Amino acid sequence: MTLNSKNVSIQSRMIITISSIVMITVLSISALTINSLVTNGKVTKEVSGKLLNEQIGEFLKNLIDLSADGIEEDLEQVKHEVNIIGQYATTVFNEPEHFNTSTYWNAKENLVSGHGGQKLIKEHDKGGIYIPNFIGLTPEFISNAERWMLIEPVMMPVFKSNPMTYNYFMISETQFFYFYPYTPLINGLAADFMPTRDLMYAPATPENNPKADVIWSPLYEDAGGLLLMISAKMPIYQQNQFIGALGLDVTLNKLTANLTSQRAIGDGFYMMIDSMGRALALPDKGYEDVLGRKRTAEEFGVNVAKTNTPFRD
Repeated sequence: MTLNSKNVSIQSRMIITISSIVMITVLSISALTINSLVTNGKVTKEVSGKLLNEQIGEFLKNLIDLSADGIEEDLEQVKHEVNIIGQYATTVFNEPEHFNTSTYWNAKENLVSGHGGQKLIKEHDKGGIYIPNFIGLTPEFISNAERWMLIEPVMMPVFKSNPMTYNYFMISETQFFYFYPYTPLINGLAADFMPTRDLMYAPATPENNPKADVIWSPLYEDAGGLLLMISAKMPIYQQNQFIGALGLDVTLNKLTANLTSQRAIGDGFYMMIDSMGRALALPDKGYEDVLGRKRTAEEFGVNVAKTNTPFRD
């Protein structure tokens, strides 16, 4: 979910990028290692430099493949969790006789008016809610909103149990917008902002997702411009009619943390760079060697293509 995002690339391109991680580093580490072994007299006559280079390259490739496979497994786990939540949501809307909506969350008791007439949630412990000022709180709308909130007790534990997830969201065709955890950025939305026009909503609509699959969003920056994220989302249908979407957001810094923690041979390190030159995975040593400086607090996604250090050459 994004309140003000920039479309960068798609998740499939990210996976392709992972498969080509640090080829320069692989070659550099191989050369340095061979040179070191030759210098120390540890290379036997039976093993040529060329063969050793191939062996080291294959070893490093296997390490990279393992990291890429791990990231892909993590992404599949998120999609699986979204699917489980979506199936429950489908039951909530298609078998209403089993659920008493207002007993869990009462809209009239928990909504307040914002400065422009939009509706916001009174207490933030259950996340954030936004309803534009042109939506009237009719009995039909209130019943629908309360039914969406019945998904929250299932989505919450899934979200909290997965350290990769950054937040989760629900957007309805009736312009009900829910997200967790709460962020003050909601107060900066225009009072007549339409949640269904959010970048993260359109891919889930029948026009863009006719098979109603769990799909990934494009890669985008969060509202604060500090994190690169992707979202797994699933459309929700009631009696074969599209009524909204829900999903989980994942930050790439969490996904790539396992890559930067891997130890490379010698003084090398692993990193992952996207097509725009931004480092999606770069350890502290990489900041010092590539950028010539230390990492700042919470820094992520630095553009290494713009560096003036020898690395660029």
